[in-house]
Amino acid sequence: MHILYFLISAVCFVAAMFAPVSPNGALALILAALGFLCFGVWRLLKQRMGGRSEPVIAPLSAEELRVLREKNEQNRTGNGPPAPGA
Repeated sequence: MHILYFLISAVCFVAAMFAPVSPNGALALILAALGFLCFGVWRLLKQRMGGRSEPVIAPLSAEELRVLREKNEQNRTGNGPPAPGA
């Protein structure tokens, strides 16, 4: 269905360029073309992304937080595990 918005956008743009309309009418047609284009892109991205949205920040459990703090402390003191490849 999003292809319809792209087609309407193209029709508005062509009408603004070649139809005998006033400058205000041409401006309105160009703004309409831009609006339909933006809405079509938005619908296309919405369709492509679907339900793949994930939370940006996943909460850490107390155990995971403790392990991360221990690793950080080991790295600070230099007692951490050897670097890979060393």
